[in-house]
Amino acid sequence: MFNLICQNLEFNYPQNPDFRLTIPELTCSLDVPLGIYGLIGSGKSTFGKILGGLLTPASGSWRFETSGSTAKLAPRVLYLPQFPEQIFLGMSIGNALKKMLKEHSAETNPVTLFADNLKLFGLDYDRISGRYGYELSAGELRLATIALGLTIAPELTIFDEPTIALSRSARERFSDIIGAFSAKKALIIITHDYYLIRKLCPSVIIFEQGKILFKGKWQELDQNSAVIQAIGLALLDKINQRNGGNE
Repeated sequence: MFNLICQNLEFNYPQNPDFRLTIPELTCSLDVPLGIYGLIGSGKSTFGKILGGLLTPASGSWRFETSGSTAKLAPRVLYLPQFPEQIFLGMSIGNALKKMLKEHSAETNPVTLFADNLKLFGLDYDRISGRYGYELSAGELRLATIALGLTIAPELTIFDEPTIALSRSARERFSDIIGAFSAKKALIIITHDYYLIRKLCPSVIIFEQGKILFKGKWQELDQNSAVIQAIGLALLDKINQRNGGNE
């Protein structure tokens, strides 16, 4: 699949001068799902939007390369936002879907494929196709966005906070479905759902205050007490143990 390479990447929001995303150097493989973890305001979603082409860095560069090659590629990238109402805004689910998929070529009719993907999550396309995004529950809207990502399925799909508003059973179903999906396509999951990315992603990048605090495999993180303490994972484990390990 791909390697992601960033060099001297910087981004800042004019309306928020206190925040600056700074990545001097980063190389990581997307041959397996990549997890991006961080607390609110850490910069993880900003980074995802840059990779998805929604934000332009102030300086520096980033690119994707084929694994084992120096040839530059521009894979199709789909960024699915953490606020799915931004996708289904001002029109019905069915009309929004047809507008987004009208130029999407596939052997299977994309609307039919979307309906099949909705069924994986227990939703009926005929029941929701005539409804506007605001008429769906937060969980239904989230699942419709995930199903859209599975339907379009470009070379790389970036899921930003995909399990917000999902029930425990829906999170488990998402984990199973995305686990199978990741065997076919490159995948990045941005989330503060620590247990989700620990299950789905062999490697993780951890952001804190706009900087990369850690990059590597979970076994390496488990041995890094400084990072664990800095992002509160020790406390998170204690809470999970108190709740019976059901997260």
